Amino acid sequence: MRFMARAAEEGFRVSKPWGDSARYDFAVEENGRFLRIQVKSTIFRSGSGYACSIQRAGEGGAQRYTTEQVDFFAAYVIPEDVWYILPTEVAGAVNGQLQLSPKKAKQRYANYKEAWHLLHAAVAKNQRKLRLRRRWERRWRRPIGTLKRERRPSCAGRWSPWRG
Repeated sequence: MRFMARAAEEGFRVSKPWGDSARYDFAVEENGRFLRIQVKSTIFRSGSGYACSIQRAGEGGAQRYTTEQVDFFAAYVIPEDVWYILPTEVAGAVNGQLQLSPKKAKQRYANYKEAWHLLHAAVAKNQRKLRLRRRWERRWRRPIGTLKRERRPSCAGRWSPWRG
């Protein structure tokens, strides 16, 4: 519930998938574009920070999340009331757990502390891709991926799969 409230404060609409079949906990939406978020939290002290497990239980033990399953992790350090917003590419590369130190300025994940702007940027990036796709489809009057890839010579004498 804390994540839903905070994401709403940041301007997102938040949805929760029905049941436990999805690999993500929440979907955040802005301007019709969705991101899948896996929420983790910790109170476990480890050295000068907190350890936060980012693996999921699966067949044969703990398993990593992939970019096909989750777009971002939201790790909440409960005693410090601090959120870390981490892309799956960053968090997924870690083996087992993150070491989060909210009070240290020069820690490994300092750039992701309260980094809600990363979610806004990811939504904007998805919107740019969608605009480019629509522009291509309007120009060629067909969905992307349906253009025949025939090898025909172009006017310049080079082979081009796009000319026809």
